[in-house]
Amino acid sequence: MLICSALALIYLALFAHNSLTRFRYFSPDSMNYVDVARNIASGRGLVQSAIGYNHMHFLGEKQWPAPFTSQPPLYPLVIAGLAKIGIEPADGALILPAVSHAAIFILAAMLARRLAGTAAAFIAVAALAWFFPLQQSCRSAWSDALGATFVLAVLFAFTPPSQLREFSFARWLVLGLVCGLGVATRYALAPLAVLAGVYALKTLPPSSWRKLFPFVAGCTAPVAAILVHNFGASGHFLPLHDVSRKPLAQVLA
Repeated sequence: MLICSALALIYLALFAHNSLTRFRYFSPDSMNYVDVARNIASGRGLVQSAIGYNHMHFLGEKQWPAPFTSQPPLYPLVIAGLAKIGIEPADGALILPAVSHAAIFILAAMLARRLAGTAAAFIAVAALAWFFPLQQSCRSAWSDALGATFVLAVLFAFTPPSQLREFSFARWLVLGLVCGLGVATRYALAPLAVLAGVYALKTLPPSSWRKLFPFVAGCTAPVAAILVHNFGASGHFLPLHDVSRKPLAQVLA
C-alpha cells in the first residue's frame, strides 16, 4: 500500500511539474479567468477586461472593465487569493487544477475503499491516472477540476447513507457549504445541491429534517451572494447564454 501511495504521489508531482513548466495550457476562458483574478487582486473587483466576452452582445460602451457574470467567481477569486501571497495569477490558475487533481485522487480512493475495499481504491486511482479527460482538465487553467473535487466530496460525505443520521448541525452546514461552493465554481453543478437535499430528505426520518436547515443555509450563502452580484452588475441573476439570432452588425451595434 505504501509503494502504491508513493507511486501515486510521484505521478501527481510530475504531472503538476509538467503542467506548470511544460504544457501551460490556457484556453480563451483560462485567459479571461486570469484577467479577472488580476482585476480582483488589484482592487477593481469582479470585472473582466475583454468587452463582451461570453456575452450575447457587446456591453462595453457604458462600462469598462465589464462585469464578470458569465461564469461563477470562485476560481478567479482563489487565483486572486494566491496572487496576494506572491503567486503570479497565470501560475495560480495552473496550480489550482494540479492541487485539485491530488484531491480528486484522494477522495476517489477513499470513496472506492468505503464502497468496495482497498483493492477498489487502487483500481480507482489507476483508472483516474489513465483517464484522459481528467488529465486534460487538470493540466489546463480551467475550473473543472475544482468543481469535480466538490462533487466527490459530497459523494463521499453521503456514503454510506446511514451515517447521515449521525451528522451534527456543523457537519450539515459544512456539507451545504461544499455544495454551494460547487455552484460557485461551475453553474452546471447547481443540480448537485438540489439532488443532495432531495437525497437527504429521502434518507433521513421526518423527525430529523430540522438538521437540514444548516445545510440549506450553507448552500444558500455563496449562491445568494453570486446571484445578488450578478443582478447588481448586469440586471440578470444568471448569464444569458444563447446563440444570437441577429446579424453580426446588430450584435456589434
